[in-house]
Amino acid sequence: MFGEGNSVASNLCFMSFLSSAISLVSLLWVCWLMFVLGFNLLIHKHIAMLSFVSGANKWYLSFSTKKAMSILRPTRKLASSLEYPWRAFSL
Repeated sequence: MFGEGNSVASNLCFMSFLSSAISLVSLLWVCWLMFVLGFNLLIHKHIAMLSFVSGANKWYLSFSTKKAMSILRPTRKLASSLEYPWRAFSL
């Protein structure tokens, strides 16, 4: 009788630990995804700005920047939160 109760308690403890680990991994994955997308957007904007100043490959970078921003155009708040993740939590 006591062995069965202990087994149920250890199973519940293990399941709780497993769900916490899955939640932590998914949270870290979402944070990593936001960082990568924000960093890529920031670098892409920086390259376009440098290209505008130097004049090299202006047409290609202008086209690719317009293409990238047209994907993000319907959701301006999303684009802003990808550039500056701390703005996602502001009101």
